[in-house]
Amino acid sequence: MFSSSPSFPKLGHTNYNNWAGDMEAWFRSQGLWRLVSGSSPRPVPPKSSTASRGSQTTPESAETSSTSSVQAPASPYTSQGEYEAALDSWETKADRAAGWLWLMLESDQKIHVSGIKDDPCAMWKALEDIFIQRKPGARFNAYDDLFSVRKRENKSLQALINRVDDLMQQIRNLRPK
Repeated sequence: MFSSSPSFPKLGHTNYNNWAGDMEAWFRSQGLWRLVSGSSPRPVPPKSSTASRGSQTTPESAETSSTSSVQAPASPYTSQGEYEAALDSWETKADRAAGWLWLMLESDQKIHVSGIKDDPCAMWKALEDIFIQRKPGARFNAYDDLFSVRKRENKSLQALINRVDDLMQQIRNLRPK
């Protein structure tokens, strides 16, 4: 794939909204976004691989299998070799994504993801949870910022429109999920 490094500032304590948008676009250009966003989960082994390990039933496994109504997703792989190749590819992409996420953080922000460095999806979610506080006070402040926007004499109309768009995006991000 591509190996160019991102050319935007690292995540600091004040630039999450810009950084997240830039990082998402960069991940998309590298073919890693689906993995980071969680829409491309880890490959599931084929059923034959669990059967070949020996299907001894323990009391614990019998109890959980009979009470569990949630079935694991079916594997699209027909052979163990196919699965292992897909898993290797997925893990390589996950390592690249996690590495880039780590490298694009200022040193004082790395503490937030230091325990989950091997899971890019969890890293992304943890950063989002930290920087986007979906609380009424934060939304009030964002609306207050929006309603107090004024055009300055030395700024262009386009700069005003961009500022309003940025504030509207912040408000959308602060909506409860």
